[in-house]
Amino acid sequence: MAGLPIDLSALPQEGIPVFVYGTLMAPEVYRRVVGGAAWAQRRFPTWCPARLWGHRRRAVRDRHYPAVQPGSDDEWVDGLLVWAEKKEDIEKMDEWEDYEYTRTAVTVELHPSPTSARSLPSSPNTATATTPPVIHPAEVYIWNMGSRYLSKHEWSYEEFRRDKLPGWVESYEEEQVLDDLAVGEFGANYEHDADEGDKSLIGSVEDLKTGSDGNSPLQQIVIS
Repeated sequence: MAGLPIDLSALPQEGIPVFVYGTLMAPEVYRRVVGGAAWAQRRFPTWCPARLWGHRRRAVRDRHYPAVQPGSDDEWVDGLLVWAEKKEDIEKMDEWEDYEYTRTAVTVELHPSPTSARSLPSSPNTATATTPPVIHPAEVYIWNMGSRYLSKHEWSYEEFRRDKLPGWVESYEEEQVLDDLAVGEFGANYEHDADEGDKSLIGSVEDLKTGSDGNSPLQQIVIS
């Protein structure tokens, strides 16, 4: 399929570009992670689909979220390049990802945009490259716990939204989320029931079922 041009003038001139590839692609999750108690007033940031080359994404065993590790040159991970609005947002993402991940500087290849975050590619073979490719610097969270905790299978955003996200946003009170961030997932607590897993959030998915709500619309880069 032929690539599409990107209007470079539409790219944000401010903010911190972060490549997200897992649960933070869900607006419900991102807004609560960076917004804390004021999450309802936060909007999902400007975003553009992107591809990270030379890496692979795998599901973490007994968890609902993925890991990305360096891979071969012909492997890639599809996700979103989001522009975090302020330094404090990055600090909250650092806390959220905790010791399992290391924030690393990379470059990503920008791709044409789907109509909403819910229509993101669920496999690494569905994105369409731009012609010529547009390369952009970004930060990404790289898994640093080794391969022994990883599945051999790709993680699916589509399956996460359909099967796991409702439980995440309905199962925990916010105080429990903050407590979970301080618990080592691969220490003594690793064997606990996955249905009682970490990184769960409060709230309802109804406000963002279509990718936006009345107060916090998604701000998507339009590619002509």
